[in-house]
Amino acid sequence: MLIIKGFTPHAGLANNTPGVVNPVGELSTFAQTYTLEKGIYVDAAVSNQTPLIALLAENNGVAGVIPSAVATLVIRIAKAVYDYTLARPGTQIDHSDITSHLIATFSANVKNLTAGIMANDGTYYVPEWVDWTATDDTHQVRIWFSDSAIRLQYPDSAIRISAPFDNLDDFFLDGAEVVARLKALTPTILTERLQNLRGDKPESFIRMDSFDYHDPYNVSRIEPSPWGILIHGIAGNNLDSIKDALAEYILANSTHTRDEWKNILPDIFKRTEFVATPGWPYFGIPNLTGELGIHSPILSKTELDHLTEMGAVDYNAAYAKTNAEFFPVQHRSLVLSMVGGEENRDGKTKIRDYFPDYINVPMTHPDFRRMSQPTQDWVAILAGLISAAETFTRFSAIPADTMRVERGDIVYLSRAFQNVNFLVATKESILAKHNS
Repeated sequence: MLIIKGFTPHAGLANNTPGVVNPVGELSTFAQTYTLEKGIYVDAAVSNQTPLIALLAENNGVAGVIPSAVATLVIRIAKAVYDYTLARPGTQIDHSDITSHLIATFSANVKNLTAGIMANDGTYYVPEWVDWTATDDTHQVRIWFSDSAIRLQYPDSAIRISAPFDNLDDFFLDGAEVVARLKALTPTILTERLQNLRGDKPESFIRMDSFDYHDPYNVSRIEPSPWGILIHGIAGNNLDSIKDALAEYILANSTHTRDEWKNILPDIFKRTEFVATPGWPYFGIPNLTGELGIHSPILSKTELDHLTEMGAVDYNAAYAKTNAEFFPVQHRSLVLSMVGGEENRDGKTKIRDYFPDYINVPMTHPDFRRMSQPTQDWVAILAGLISAAETFTRFSAIPADTMRVERGDIVYLSRAFQNVNFLVATKESILAKHNS
């Protein structure tokens, strides 16, 4: 089946003021960086003002060209959306009205047509997106009409890697030589490598991440190795996606096995992390009209195990249950289930291995300063993640210095501290799983 994802702008809604993108009907230059291969389709017989900007067109995973008849159908549906809203300026159109209109108009061509919530620019209302499947099952389409929506919701990504060495197997040379070559990588050299990789395809996000090289024959010989990373699309801007892309790139360009590389670059090939699941479903004082409830720090063993099972979706269930630690935090009297990764560096799978002096006091309390500075810093980071995870939805703007990670049916907010990644499960996804 041909899968199409893209944006359909309307020329009449474009805002040409420098630095301004109209909330509906206009695609920003930033959003166009979400793909390495962009296709533009126009059917003048239907509309000169509503082209299809295709960010993805794949048939069974192979990129290709959209057949003209299919592109025309997409443009016809997009035009119908804009015609409906342009005829009703200032009207707060309900998403069910426009969905019903599209189904009635195109029932011979499409099935399972759905639409997102409405976006507007203060005058015109359109759904954030519309998707459908062709009645003959030849193609499936999702098109966006709101730039802010596609920037947060677009699910695909691409990641390009600039490695420290052209020949990655050079990491297996004598340790002293590897360290000397890594030390010789100046900012100028790294910038040139990254610029050459970039070419004429601008990225959405650019990173220079450092992962320690370990000499397998001399455990005391450790040296940071710099990796340039170009990310296309918000879905790729998280540590899981980046490490997966790095591992895939390294293995594809090396004669050595994953197990061999785990000894050389363990921070890439092993996850050192902790997954925290707050007790979002459990309240001591329930929600009231106009007033949020307070969570209960008193949970049964069954409830604690349930939290662990819901949040640690990537871990073996028996491992997670056996290794989970539970402790209270200040934010709304929550209790956390915290599970360390099975492959954590140096076998440190308990949070007390890192922060044995943690105490549950407010940051303003005099005793807070009795904790070590790293523990104080960690508490502040964890508090920020929990606070953001309480209101974060799948399509929320991602807080600064934070990444969104999706594993199975759980969305997390994550942040790295001292080369350890901390993931906090969001309230929305945990409640959805708890109530299912």
